[in-house]
Amino acid sequence: MTVCAMQTNDVNWMGKAGAIRVCMTLTILLCMVSTAHGQEMKTYDGDGYRISIPRSWKHQPIQAPNGTVATMFIGSNDFGCTLESSLINKTLMPTMAKATPKQRREFIMADWKVQDWFTIFPNLASTKDFQAHVNTKTTLGKDLPASLLEYSWSNEQGYYRSRTIFTFTSERQFSLVCSGLGSTAEKARQSFASNIGILQKVQHSFSPRPVIAGQTDSTATSWFQKGFTHSKNREYHDAIVAYSKAIEIDPKNAVAYNNRGFAYRQIGQYKPAMDDYDKAIILSEKTAGVSLVYVNRGSLHFIMGQYDR
Repeated sequence: MTVCAMQTNDVNWMGKAGAIRVCMTLTILLCMVSTAHGQEMKTYDGDGYRISIPRSWKHQPIQAPNGTVATMFIGSNDFGCTLESSLINKTLMPTMAKATPKQRREFIMADWKVQDWFTIFPNLASTKDFQAHVNTKTTLGKDLPASLLEYSWSNEQGYYRSRTIFTFTSERQFSLVCSGLGSTAEKARQSFASNIGILQKVQHSFSPRPVIAGQTDSTATSWFQKGFTHSKNREYHDAIVAYSKAIEIDPKNAVAYNNRGFAYRQIGQYKPAMDDYDKAIILSEKTAGVSLVYVNRGSLHFIMGQYDR
């Protein structure tokens, strides 16, 4: 079978408890509430999809290697999920980018060997103590054919039991990755098993949807306004996502950098906050607004105990 490589990204999730390498390009917005398995659920609309996540789960924006915004979901100290949504990469996946829907379906439904997964997700091949447990086919959502790999691995922070589900739609590629963490392989397995019910609810709540012109406002101004509203409501993670989209569209938006720096500061992520303030100063150096950014940066230095800065 033909397989294509995908980029990977090092990200840390569950605080000090664990780390998982994933490739994601994802922007998610909260829109409604439902219930499942006794848990209150949030429904999120992302780029080309809709999915439900337990309301108790936290979500954290990160930056993917190509500079776009990505999001990870943290269910607890020992369980979490990520969802990658991106256009099919014509450089990394030229065969699939040119393939017909029928050919993509045949690709997904083909008999994959573990080595094929290593080709698609190179980071799996380098994980310590990697062991595949299940390699089969499933569906993402109600009827979207997908490939599934369940496996265990470890790093210096613990042991993991993970499930990766990968598929295509007509223009996009999706990867849902869920992992349980434990101090031993057995505890990781137990963590994963205890969350299997909600994992399946998340998996089957997925539905692809077209991105229709006019329904998604892609202007930097609109994303900036969303970020401002989220920040005003103390929804700082959502504010970071929105400001990052504004910056992606308008990389010279100094105010978006300043405001995103404030949002990072409010959730205790001082390093990216300082980086944003530095960038805002460079972009607004010859404007009256630069004085406010200097005040914000000076305040952050004070919080960090850097009194000589």
